[in-house]
Amino acid sequence: MTNEKYLTSSEAASYLRTSKSTLAKRRMKGSGPAFVSIRREVRYRLTDLETWMDRSASLLNPSSPELRGANLSHSSTQPPGRIISAAERRRLLPFSDLHIWRLEKAGKFPKRIKLGEHRVGWDLDEVIDWIEDRKARRGT
Repeated sequence: MTNEKYLTSSEAASYLRTSKSTLAKRRMKGSGPAFVSIRREVRYRLTDLETWMDRSASLLNPSSPELRGANLSHSSTQPPGRIISAAERRRLLPFSDLHIWRLEKAGKFPKRIKLGEHRVGWDLDEVIDWIEDRKARRGT
């Protein structure tokens, strides 16, 4: 067994440049880095934090080395026909909600899908196709 250092939640949050509460929320949702519980205290291995950051960065950055040149609409990281939330759409596109709404109304962005009374989503394949179309048109 290696003699690897374990970080406290505060140290891990500082390393990730996030708050301790955000790290705790991600842990509870299952979307954060791997952790271990030692005598009722949560600890993080540095290698797990780095792995999680690398994986998160590649999923959010289409120009990352892992995804560069890949056909994102059929990427192995996302199931086909996946619906993304507004938060995920914001991570993919640096546009405000109002700007996206205006683009949708003008027919220049994929239409949202109403999922509930206060929840909407977008088809990931349609959003990625829109991004790819924008990339293709930038050279003309």
